[in-house]
Amino acid sequence: NNIYVYLIFDSEKTIEFFDVYKEAVDDAVIAMALCIQKRISSQESQKQYKCAFVHDLLSHNVKYAQEVWDKANIFGWDFPGFIRVIMMDIDNAPHYYQKSINSNYEIMRNSIFNIIISNMESKYYNIPYVIMSDSVVFILSLGENKNNFKKDELCSFLTDIKNKVFSETRSTISVGLGGIKESVFQCHESFDES
Repeated sequence: NNIYVYLIFDSEKTIEFFDVYKEAVDDAVIAMALCIQKRISSQESQKQYKCAFVHDLLSHNVKYAQEVWDKANIFGWDFPGFIRVIMMDIDNAPHYYQKSINSNYEIMRNSIFNIIISNMESKYYNIPYVIMSDSVVFILSLGENKNNFKKDELCSFLTDIKNKVFSETRSTISVGLGGIKESVFQCHESFDES
């Protein structure tokens, strides 16, 4: 249970709560619902802008370097030095989709993506990503020295995610690693390789 608001009433007499204060409670509930809806709408809008920006980077649809730095700064991202693209794709997604045209596929897909994204964000805070149909694609910033990057550690971590997806959903995913590139402006190449 979460506490969203406190209502404080000042009354000298002991009277039935709902008789006198019902209107105040109703108004508070409406105000709280509007605030929550505003927050959700703002988060959804920001998520759409983030996804569009990552998609633009992956499809080499960015014309100016300053545009990349400005947008990255807005989202709290930094792309110093080397990058690598990681793609995780749901196996046999068309097969699932054909057998289940209803919302079951959508529920399974969202569940898989939630597992993948939450695990990636737990290790790589605020990592840029975009969901593309049956795949989720991440841009991993490696910093200025690509020699500090430990591929074995990353592969082990990604295998753990694959195992977690299977144990929780009985679905499998494939993982593609793009090559290490010198800057975010080459992430479309790493994306093609993944």
